[in-house]
Parts: sequence; structure tokens; C-alpha cells
Amino acid sequence: MRASSAADAVEVFRSRRVAVLACLTPAYVELRGYTPSPAPHPFALAKGETVRLRGESQIGLSVIEEYEIHQAPDGGWQTRVVAYLYAIEQAGSELLAYHWHPRGRSAITRPHLHVRADIKIGERWLGKVHLPTGPVELEDVVALAIEELGVEPLRRGLGAVAAAVANYSRRSRRAPGWTLRAHSHTAVDDLRGQSRRAGSSGGYELGRSC
Repeated sequence: MRASSAADAVEVFRSRRVAVLACLTPAYVELRGYTPSPAPHPFALAKGETVRLRGESQIGLSVIEEYEIHQAPDGGWQTRVVAYLYAIEQAGSELLAYHWHPRGRSAITRPHLHVRADIKIGERWLGKVHLPTGPVELEDVVALAIEELGVEPLRRGLGAVAAAVANYSRRSRRAPGWTLRAHSHTAVDDLRGQSRRAGSSGGYELGRSC
């Protein structure tokens, strides 16, 4: 869907993210950047900190993305996600972390998954292995939490999430239009720095060495 201005395209992006995450949490979201920029703009749920979700499984979720704003040949405007970190925790310990950081210190730039596993393969722990995934969408992570991990949704039937949940077990599609692109600056650093200055503990950084 193309918007008539860059600001309108970002507002569509923000509204969709809010709708998806509202299925699980009332926590606030924050993004910065309504105009095209050489560096991507940051988006985060609760400044990237882990948000506890409803349900007996004690699941927590953290979401950080970076997005670009670009103008199509026909003059319309769109946003696209160019990096992400979606992490699922249980009782304060990370279970799964979906990463895509095409720039930064890590040599691994493809989309991948880290899992919590106390298994050693040769000299390397399985939890440090980058398991390739292809691009992962936020809606799919929400569907995973609801369908497989015992998270109780705050609401159901919200468009893209409802479709993702309905098709979760039989779908292996990849979203069209995803591109692996490199950038020279980590836009989400500002969110992370502000979170730490406010006294929040720990946190993720896209493009970290992992």
C-alpha cells in the first residue's frame, strides 16, 4: 500500500505495528523518523525491553526493528523493515531470538535464529549457532506465541495476526519485497542509550556480535 507522503507511509507502518502488538500487550511503541534518511529509523516496543505477556507460561517479548522510507517510481511512498530483533523469553531467560542485522560487527548478515540449548557440538554451543530462517515477520512471531507458547491474547481477530494464526501450521511463505541491504549506522542505538540512561537493565543492539 502506497501513501501520498513519507509521513503518511510511516503512520500506516506505525498503525499496523500497534494493531499487531495490541493482540498481546498494551505496552507503548516508539518510532523515530518520518522522512527519508541515509540511515534507517528505529522502531521498538517498550524501548526494546522485554514485555511480560499474559499466560501461565511466563513468556516475555522484545521487539526492535529498523525501517526505511522510500518513494516508488509512481510517486507513492512506502516503508520497509530492513533489520529486526524479535526475542522470546521465559521467566527472564531467552528461549528464541530471531535476528536480522545486515550491518554491524557480526559477520552473519542473513536472517537467523538463536535458541536456548545446553548442547555442545564440537567446541561450539548450539545456542551460539546462527540457524538460517529467511525473513521472519512480526505477525508470525505473535502467532507463534499464541499458538505454540501458551500466551493468552488480549484480543483476537485483528487482520494480519488473525490470518497468521489461522495459517500458522501450514504456511511456509516468504514475504515479497524483502532485501538484504547494508547500512553504516545503527539507528536503534538512540533508543537503547535512552533506555539505559533511564535506568533500564540490559538490552539488545541490532548488529551486535553474536
